Amino acid sequence: MVPVAQETTANTVRLPYSFSRRFSLVAWCEASLEILHVHPLSLSVLQELQRGLNAPFTLRQIDEAEFEQRLNAVWQRDSSEARQLMEDLGSAEDFFTLAEELPETEDLLESDDDAPIIKLINAMLAEAIKEGASDIHIETFEKSLVIRFRVDGTLHEMLRPGRKLASLLVSRIKVMARLDIAEKRVPQDGRIALLLGGRAIDVRVSTMPSAWGERVVLRLLDKNQARLPVSTRTLIAMSDALQASGVYWLAGLLGLLVLGQRLLKNPAMRLRWDKTLLRLPVIGRVARGLNTARFSRTLSILTASSVPLLEGIQTAAAVSANRYVEQQLLLAADRVREGSSLRAALAELRLFPPMMLYMIASGEQSGELETMLEQAAVNQEREFDTQVGLALGLFEPGWW
Repeated sequence: MVPVAQETTANTVRLPYSFSRRFSLVAWCEASLEILHVHPLSLSVLQELQRGLNAPFTLRQIDEAEFEQRLNAVWQRDSSEARQLMEDLGSAEDFFTLAEELPETEDLLESDDDAPIIKLINAMLAEAIKEGASDIHIETFEKSLVIRFRVDGTLHEMLRPGRKLASLLVSRIKVMARLDIAEKRVPQDGRIALLLGGRAIDVRVSTMPSAWGERVVLRLLDKNQARLPVSTRTLIAMSDALQASGVYWLAGLLGLLVLGQRLLKNPAMRLRWDKTLLRLPVIGRVARGLNTARFSRTLSILTASSVPLLEGIQTAAAVSANRYVEQQLLLAADRVREGSSLRAALAELRLFPPMMLYMIASGEQSGELETMLEQAAVNQEREFDTQVGLALGLFEPGWW
């Protein structure tokens, strides 16, 4: 037998959701009570409707699209119902008996479990989606529990249920998100896949410990409304992959590191790797800045110590951490031995910045190569610090 239908607003009467979905029908009341149906109704269904509604009604056939629209409209919960659920939960019941198992992918409107805490979560999610909220914030304080919705970027306080509901509400959400309910001292992230009125809802769950208990943020993503940007979908896919098989990814990464170390022990492979490293967009500039700054600083010290220029170039080249740079500097030393100037030999390498080459040329012409090398080293180290700062800035989060 059909349970007694609920009167909700002036133009809607609720039949049980599972009954409406099974037989593709919905009760609608405007001038008179109508049963809107997609397929022809059998005699047994009509008898059940007569017993359940206990009121006269007429039949009107509609298409599938209109049925979905009317069904969702009937089952849109209003804020007064959610608030009533909150008030009903304030009684002195054993709240731990309310946390019955809830199937994670079951359509919430089709659930027959009347446990108040589950009804509360259902109503909270339905109201948030109805209001177009992007986030639900469940914040625990010393003497209160606050539930707020983020709508159009602004947080709005919706409800203040009893403080004693905080632990049960948070625990139920953590169970749904497959989080560790025993761990309350560290942040946790999870995911819930829901169906609400036939709409697929992806819920991202984040918990954060506080002085008065855990706080929860639910990020609602309605898959039927908008498509996420490619970058966001990529991050979500990477997060899911790491969460599902993070151990295997870590093992693979360690294997690659060990393999890379063995390959780099081969001189030819190391030379090829160092040459490729210098061509990378960001890392290459940092690597060139590091090696040229180190070369100029070492050469300035050796020149000041009365070390011959040719021997100083060879020694400074050996200090380089990049084998390709070392090889090129040794070629520059050969050109200096053949009579070329230091500036011309370094310019052919295309590793040094123009300002440094200009200062070296000035030092050679004025006979103050030692002083100009020291100044070039200072400038190059300063430029290297700037490049490192810019490179690190690409990976730092923005604060605004």
